Amino acid sequence: MTTFLTVIQITNLFILAMTAAACVYVAYRWPIARALIVVPTAWAALGVVFYVFVLTGQLSPGGVLVWGAIHRMLAALIVWGVVVGMWAILRDDPPDGLDND
Repeated sequence: MTTFLTVIQITNLFILAMTAAACVYVAYRWPIARALIVVPTAWAALGVVFYVFVLTGQLSPGGVLVWGAIHRMLAALIVWGVVVGMWAILRDDPPDGLDND
């Protein structure tokens, strides 16, 4: 079980590093999107630090709980933002002063 968890943690670390790199590219390539990419960048960067600390044994059990909770909170915020964004795009009524035609 320990080997399996280590493989999952290393995989998560790799995915989070790729996500952080993609966020940096998006922020560099499209400066107008920087405000939109702050939370995903923070989530990815925190995840990289978290898994490096976990894999090297630098966090106490309490520290793992706190860092893990913060990481999950940011993930929940990202999901909430996606859902609100979809609602804004898919709603039937147009924004004030605009017409669908």
